[in-house]
Amino acid sequence: MNSLNQLRNIISSFQGEEIKSLEKHINYLKSGQDLQISKSAQLLKFLLESQVHSPTDIQKAIYGKQNYSAFNKLVNRLREKALEVMLFSSNIKSGSYAERSRTIFELRKRMIQIDMLILKGLRRNILEEINLVIKKAKEYEIYDVLVQALHTKQRFQGVDLGQSQADNLKIEIQKAEFQWTSLNYSQSKFNELISMINSSSNPDSYKTELAFGLGLLKTEYERTDSATIGYYYKLLLVEKFQNEKNYKKAGESLIELITLIDNNSSVYSKFRIGSMTLNIANNFIFLKELDASLEKLIIAKEYFANQPVNLAILNEIEFYNLFYRGDLDQSSLCLDDLIKYTRTVNTPLLLDKRIFFKGCLRFIQGDYQQALDLIIDCNELDKDKEGWNITKRIMITLCRIEIQDYESVDLKINSLDKFIKRLLKTKNVRPRYLIIIRILRKLINENFDYRKVYTSRLKYFNLLSSDDSDYRWEIKSPELVIFDEWFRSKMKKKTYDHKIIMNNIFK
Repeated sequence: MNSLNQLRNIISSFQGEEIKSLEKHINYLKSGQDLQISKSAQLLKFLLESQVHSPTDIQKAIYGKQNYSAFNKLVNRLREKALEVMLFSSNIKSGSYAERSRTIFELRKRMIQIDMLILKGLRRNILEEINLVIKKAKEYEIYDVLVQALHTKQRFQGVDLGQSQADNLKIEIQKAEFQWTSLNYSQSKFNELISMINSSSNPDSYKTELAFGLGLLKTEYERTDSATIGYYYKLLLVEKFQNEKNYKKAGESLIELITLIDNNSSVYSKFRIGSMTLNIANNFIFLKELDASLEKLIIAKEYFANQPVNLAILNEIEFYNLFYRGDLDQSSLCLDDLIKYTRTVNTPLLLDKRIFFKGCLRFIQGDYQQALDLIIDCNELDKDKEGWNITKRIMITLCRIEIQDYESVDLKINSLDKFIKRLLKTKNVRPRYLIIIRILRKLINENFDYRKVYTSRLKYFNLLSSDDSDYRWEIKSPELVIFDEWFRSKMKKKTYDHKIIMNNIFK
């Protein structure tokens, strides 16, 4: 029964004060409706119990038999009461809403009240009420309410306005309508770009659209001076700078964002401050400032209490921080928590990415067989053709080399060669991967003589260790085991020393 399930979901979202308000609302004005109210109270009692009762069981308990028609009406009546309770000012104020959201709810509710009072002919103090709504709507950039309030003011004052006042009000309405249109347009463009960014695994695929969108948002920001549009613009500017590897500029934009959020009620929320703090922590990793990153992570945690999704994002950044510090034990514990959480939310691709990381950790710790078993099972990574898939295949090859399964290594490289050739017909493959595959092919041909291969392909290794963005190892890439460092370790007949390697990179 869909209506009952919907009601159950509404009730389950209620906090303590909302439940009390609903109980009082149900029992309010007991008279000839005692029986009806009593049934509503019974239904609410069933819905509040931890045990989920079937519609049939509830009907029999309330009516003594199945009575679908009456029960459906009862469910709908309780649903209406629950929705009314959500709009009680006390519940809006006590709810876990951002200040802007609370203001939106209150102002929209206030406009309904003002319209009703006008229709009842109760004109006293109405203008003060309208002006208060206008002031708040401007402060929080709630332009739809602002336009509505200004039109109501225009109708309410009517002929009482002088020509000069009427002209000024008309100009104010036109400005508000322009701001409303601009904000809607900017929000639509922002959402479009965010959707594109989230669904892409390669920043180059939306580079043109991002640049065009930034130009549009900058124009709208300058025309309106809207903090909300400024928030959209600067957030996408961070994305642009990070895609360009200009993390210094990205950091500056993030600081500007926090200042913008702090100083403007229209965009302020603790969640956004927390998100920007988290972004700064992430950006510090790219700047190789791990201590500064950790400090920001500690601050960000305070904003995300009881928010498992955001805490998981924070914990992933914490994993990278610990991993790049060379702390395998703590990063492994952090990763185990991430994997445990990811299993509960049923996101297969994200789960396989984290299990792949676990396999890489096992590789670094010298447990090559377990590493191989974990990495092979990450089937979702095969769907990502531009990075994770290739890195997975390379890591499987390295695992097989370490366990001396050389016959499989040859087969894997042949398979990887064919895969890359197919991929190059439709996709761009990062040159670093192409060089790694060539080195591995040469290694097989030279019967795993690491020194000979290193000497003969020195120009390749110099590229891999250079600052060239096409060839260098990247922070927060799928490549946790740095190939050229692994190769040098093999050449020197030494164990891959993760801590020393990370200390050299992040010194």
